[in-house]
Amino acid sequence: MPIKKIMLVNIYDGLYGGGWVGLAPYVLKSYVGKFGVSKGFDIVLRQFGRKDSVERIVRKIKSEGPDAVGFSLYVYNVRKTLEVIGQLDCSVIVGGPQVTGVEKDLLERNRNINIVVTGEGEIAFKELLEHFAGLKKIEEISGITTRSFQTAPSPELIDLNSIPPVHQQIVRDHPRAENICIETSRGCPYSCGYCAWAIDKKMRYYDLGRILGDFDTICRQPGIKNVYLADASLFSNKERAKAILGHIIKISPKKKFYFELNLEHVDDELIDLMAQLPNQDFSFGIQAVDPGPNEQAGRNFDPKLFRERFQRVSAKLKQAQLLVDIIYPLPGDTLDGCKRSIEFALSLDKVHLIKFNPLILLPGSEFFRNREKYGFTLRDDVVRTVEACNTFLPEDVKRAIKCANYTGIIQANHKFKSAIRLAAKKKNVGMLDFMEELVETLPFELFEGGEMPEMITAERDDEKYFLGMVPAYLNYGKLIKHFKKYTRHEYDRSLRGWMMAFGDLGLGKMRLDLLVKLLWMLLKKSLPVTGH
Repeated sequence: MPIKKIMLVNIYDGLYGGGWVGLAPYVLKSYVGKFGVSKGFDIVLRQFGRKDSVERIVRKIKSEGPDAVGFSLYVYNVRKTLEVIGQLDCSVIVGGPQVTGVEKDLLERNRNINIVVTGEGEIAFKELLEHFAGLKKIEEISGITTRSFQTAPSPELIDLNSIPPVHQQIVRDHPRAENICIETSRGCPYSCGYCAWAIDKKMRYYDLGRILGDFDTICRQPGIKNVYLADASLFSNKERAKAILGHIIKISPKKKFYFELNLEHVDDELIDLMAQLPNQDFSFGIQAVDPGPNEQAGRNFDPKLFRERFQRVSAKLKQAQLLVDIIYPLPGDTLDGCKRSIEFALSLDKVHLIKFNPLILLPGSEFFRNREKYGFTLRDDVVRTVEACNTFLPEDVKRAIKCANYTGIIQANHKFKSAIRLAAKKKNVGMLDFMEELVETLPFELFEGGEMPEMITAERDDEKYFLGMVPAYLNYGKLIKHFKKYTRHEYDRSLRGWMMAFGDLGLGKMRLDLLVKLLWMLLKKSLPVTGH
C-alpha cells in the first residue's frame, strides 16, 4: 500500500511532569517542508501526554487512518510508546536517542516496527519521503535498519540553521499549552560514560538572533508556565549563555525556566544574571564525589570547587530552587561511596531537592557499549534500569534506595534537618548515618510495611514515588517525638515550629486523581481496625 499520510507522534511523559509540547515532530516537518517532495504527502503532528492512556492514543491514531506513524523514543517514553506501537496496524518508523545500537533488538521484540532510524532524523526523514515517492531506494539512505538490511549512520551532521523555526507554529497549534521545550544547541563537550549526549562531541548552535526570537514567541504566550532548555550544557559557551539570560531578564516573563548546568562553567557574571531571572530552577550534577566512579565515567568532579561555587550561587539566588543529582550504582562506586555523595549533598545549604537517579544504560552511551566490562545487570530490558555492577551489588542498591528515602525525609523539613545536623555533629557521624541509626530504634515502621519507593526521574514515575512516601510523611510527628526522646530533648529548641517547616512536597501541583488517592490513603489510616 502506498504511503501518503504520515503521522508524527510525540508521547511526552517526561521531564518535570507530563503535558509538554515536544519538538521532534515539529522540527522534522519544518525541515522537510523546504523540499518539493514533501508536497506529495499529508504530514500531520499529534501530541500526547501523561493523561493519555495507551488505549486512547491507539484509538486516536487509528481514527485518523495514517499510512505510517513515526515515533521518537526517549528513556522516559519508550515503555508507553512500545505499548502503543504493539496495537497499531500501519507502517511504523521509530528513531530518537533510545534506538542507537539496539536497532535489530527493537525489530525482533516489536513486530509492528518496520523501520528504525539511527542518528539525527531530519535528513533521513526527507530521504524516506523520497523513497516513499519512488525517487530513492531505501538501501541508499544512511542510518536505516529493517529486518532485511542495515546501513551505517551518516557522518554528516545537519546545519541547525537550515531548520526553519518551529515555535510560532507550536504556539498556534497549542494555544493552551502550559509547558514547552526549546533547543538552542546540539552536542556536548563532555564524555560522561552514562550519557548518550556524548555521542556528538561537536557543539552546534542555532543563530543567536533566531533563539532570542524563539524566546520572544514563547514568552508572549500568557498560558505557558514552564520552559525546559533541552541543551546538554547551556553554559559551556559563556558569552552565548549571558546573551540568552540577559534577553530573558529583559523580557521578564512570569514563567519558570528549567536549566541543567555544570557549575564548572559558572562565573560571577553568570551568577549575577541567574539571580535576576524572574523564576529560577537550576539543577546541578554531583552524581558521585569519589574519584573511582568519576574516573570510570570519564568525568571530572572537584568537591571543593563544587562547594565553593554552589555557595556563591546559593548566596546570590536567595529565592531559587537549587537541585542536585546523584546516580547509583556507578561502576567504581560502592555503597559507602554513595553514602559519601549523599553526605556531601546534605552538607550543602539551600538545596531544595536531592534527586536520586538509578543508573540507566542509555543506548549509545559508553557504559552501554562496554556493559560487559562493567558487569552490569539489569532490572528490566525496556528502560534498562541497572540492578548492579561489578562494584555495587544488588543488596547494596537496595540499601542505597533506603538511604535515598531517609535523605528525602531529612530534606522534607528544614527544622528536622537542622536538628539532625546538630545531633550528628555531636556524635561525630554523618547525617545519614545518624538517620539510619535513628530509624533502627523506632518503635514503629516509618513506611508501615510498604515497599521503599524509588525516585526514577528519567521515567518521571513521581506519582508512585510520592504515594510511596506518604506513609513516612504521615508518621513525621511520631518520628519527631521519637527523635526528641532519643536525643534526651537536647534539640527541642531547634525543632520549635517544625510543623510549619516543610518544603514543597508536591501538594501544590497535585492532579485531581492523585489527590483522590492520597485522601483515600488518609481515610484508610483514620478508620478503626475491626475484626470478626
